[in-house]
Amino acid sequence: MDAREVIEGILQGNDKLLDALYTNYRREFVAWALREFKADQQTAIDIWQDCVVIFYESVIAGRIDTLNSTLKTYLFAIGKNILLKKHKWELRHNEIEETMLEDMSFMEYNWQHEQQEEKIQLVESALSGLGDPCRQILHQYYYQRRSVEEIARSLGYNNSDTAKNMKYKCMQRLKKVLIPA
Repeated sequence: MDAREVIEGILQGNDKLLDALYTNYRREFVAWALREFKADQQTAIDIWQDCVVIFYESVIAGRIDTLNSTLKTYLFAIGKNILLKKHKWELRHNEIEETMLEDMSFMEYNWQHEQQEEKIQLVESALSGLGDPCRQILHQYYYQRRSVEEIARSLGYNNSDTAKNMKYKCMQRLKKVLIPA
């Protein structure tokens, strides 16, 4: 299609010429956008429509009266600019989204860490409220990782069964404090 003829046709209101312009290069543009910019079919079609509208509005507004290139080259250049802007926007949008996800992950980690700290403080407070020997037995078993036999020796019990039974009873008391019925 001749650019001069299309520009004059648009200025004279020749809609058939505009329709022909739209359909003449559409398939080629869509294939090019899919191949070169990895655009999806619908996006490529939408951008082609935008190219024709931008060209039409530029002609009507008097910004274009002649072209230094072919009509196809001009329209594809418009499309390329739109595709590049879209690509840059998507990159920025993805970076922002990734940053937000990282921030949210960090916040989630901090929240979980704070929750963990609160639980530890609650257990420690409940342990200190139990008094001896429960506090000593549970502390040695869970914090110092001592065996029941070692605990029995350190607290002067006759055998490990006594320490084991005491540990069980102390855990039951601790659970009642932490998880009231």
